[in-house]
Amino acid sequence: MISPKKLGIFLVGLGAGYALAKYMSMTPEEKEKLTGDIKEKSKEYFDEIKTKGSEVVKEHFGDVGKKVSDFFGKTENSASNA
Repeated sequence: MISPKKLGIFLVGLGAGYALAKYMSMTPEEKEKLTGDIKEKSKEYFDEIKTKGSEVVKEHFGDVGKKVSDFFGKTENSASNA
């Protein structure tokens, strides 16, 4: 019997092989359009992660910089006097 891990690896490899075969059969124009679409989608995706990520950090941790400064006893005045 095949383990679930090996089956998963096989299915991922099968999907990657299919994607590669599909890509190799595309015309240069289709390849260019695909890469442009991927770049645009990835930019949108990372912008969304950046926005949502900063909101989550602010929501759960508040002003981390101030808390760290307070914890170590550093203030802006003592840093400029050093």
